[in-house]
Amino acid sequence: MKNIIKIKPNLFIFCSYKENGNMSRKYGNNEEVKRNVDNFFSNIKINQNDCINYHILNSDKICTFEQLEQDLETDAVIITKCDQYVYLNFGDCIPFIVYDKKNQILGFAHLGWNSICKKLHLKLVNKLVEEYNSELNDLLLYFGPSISQKSYAFPNPAQKQKEDWNKFIIYHDNLYYLDLEGYIINDLLNIGININNIIKNQFDTGTDMNFFSHYRSVHKGEKEGRFIFGVGLNNKI
Repeated sequence: MKNIIKIKPNLFIFCSYKENGNMSRKYGNNEEVKRNVDNFFSNIKINQNDCINYHILNSDKICTFEQLEQDLETDAVIITKCDQYVYLNFGDCIPFIVYDKKNQILGFAHLGWNSICKKLHLKLVNKLVEEYNSELNDLLLYFGPSISQKSYAFPNPAQKQKEDWNKFIIYHDNLYYLDLEGYIINDLLNIGININNIIKNQFDTGTDMNFFSHYRSVHKGEKEGRFIFGVGLNNKI
């Protein structure tokens, strides 16, 4: 089933596609979105009551799953038990998973450019190390579908004023192309993460028509929508 990805025996990753319909009430009729979401979770055989869908702040806040409520606002969560799932709606930003394969703990974050600049990716890793006794060599880092550098261009991005972004910006035809994933990976390598433990994004939401894309909707006039990306610990599926 293409909506399900299993990286390790109990690391359960799920993702919707454009063909599954828009998953955000912000960009669609409530009844239609509810039907799309219900059908998706029925298809992957996960009870929605076991899932949390939180509201992002585009900042660097991290919560544990025990703190989660349906109306909670945060940017990242940490899960420690099986049969717990979290998901968000995406449309170009980076779904980011940090998985401690030894201790069976995972972190999940929504990485937009603002959260990236606030180093949420490093703060999530550090929280696992400092509060959950994770070892860097035991961490698996996974990047979900997101926009790639070749598709992500702006005439005057804030990042071009920041020295640490210099290696991750290409200037071409009066536009600056930003490599968000490359910036994150560089930070991870600098703190000692093994490159072999990093699973890079295999898709470009900026060009792949299997996914909704905010960038395409703004620059090419496509209908706005969002796809689901989520993760949980499950050793039964």
